[in-house]
Amino acid sequence: IVCFPYRAPDWAEGRAYAPNGYRLCKYVLGLPGDVVETDGTTWGVRTSGGSWLEIGQFAQVDSSGRPLPQDVLKPGPVPDGTAVLIGTHARNSLDSRYLGPVDISTLTHFLTPVATRD
Repeated sequence: IVCFPYRAPDWAEGRAYAPNGYRLCKYVLGLPGDVVETDGTTWGVRTSGGSWLEIGQFAQVDSSGRPLPQDVLKPGPVPDGTAVLIGTHARNSLDSRYLGPVDISTLTHFLTPVATRD
């Protein structure tokens, strides 16, 4: 889990999801050397070691019913110097599905879960 400062992309201007600079924390799903793949419905990352990490489907709208972009995260290699970051509890989470790969140099905190509970 890593944190990075949110910067509103052009499509999100005026939506007030979070103030610019607000720290978002997400799971790292892909790094350079990994590949983002889709079958047209389900998305995931094929790691350089061959593992499949599922992203799932994209949400069509945010929690207020406004459309979300479907073309920010693109299939192909994770670009050098970036990471694919995903929130796991909501399909409309502000993550790489809608923000694109995040520049690794902007990551500010690295968190390790100590215990989890379902």
